Amino acid sequence: MEYERQQGWTHEDISQKHDGSGFDIRSIGKADPQTEIAPVRRIEVKGRASKS
Repeated sequence: MEYERQQGWTHEDISQKHDGSGFDIRSIGKADPQTEIAPVRRIEVKGRASKS
């Protein structure tokens, strides 16, 4: 998620919602000034590492 922040995207962890969406993180980029449409990434996490 650090990468998403560095790229200026905002993210939301939806893995705990159990809504059947099939992905874990929704990341939203900046909206295009002309269309006002924001790009959306749907990210599936395959594993998590703990920081030691």
